[in-house]
Amino acid sequence: MWLFTDIGFFSVVRNRNNPSRLIVRARSEVDIKRLVSRHGHSLDLTELDVVYTPFADYSCRVEVSVLPWSAVLAQLTQDIDYDNFKDCVHRRQGVDRAMLYSQVWSTMLSLQGSPDSYEKIQLEHAVPAVIG
Repeated sequence: MWLFTDIGFFSVVRNRNNPSRLIVRARSEVDIKRLVSRHGHSLDLTELDVVYTPFADYSCRVEVSVLPWSAVLAQLTQDIDYDNFKDCVHRRQGVDRAMLYSQVWSTMLSLQGSPDSYEKIQLEHAVPAVIG
C-alpha cells in the first residue's frame, strides 16, 4: 500500500518473515521521523526503532503490529483538515514535495478518461510474449 499523506510518503507491506507484522517504509528520513514523532506512542515506537537501509528500495523503515497501524490510519483520516491535498502538502512539506506529489497526480491522471485507459496503459507496458 502506498500512502501519500500530509506528513509524508509511505509504503506499507506485510513482513514476509513475520506475517503478523507490517513494515512501514519511507524513502525520506524526515517522513519516517515525522510518523514516529506524531504516532509513535500509538505504534509503540521511538526513533530508536527506525531501521536504516541505505541500499534498499526504501531507506528507512519501522515494523508495526496490524491493529495499532489500523488505528493510526484512522487517526490520519480524522486529522484531515484541508479541502485541497496538494495545497496542504505545499504548506506543510514545501514546494519541492508538492511538486513531486503533483507529478504522481499527473501520472495517475492517465487512468481517468476513456473507459479503456487502464487497458491502454497495460498494453503500452506489456512484455511481449515469446511464441515458440
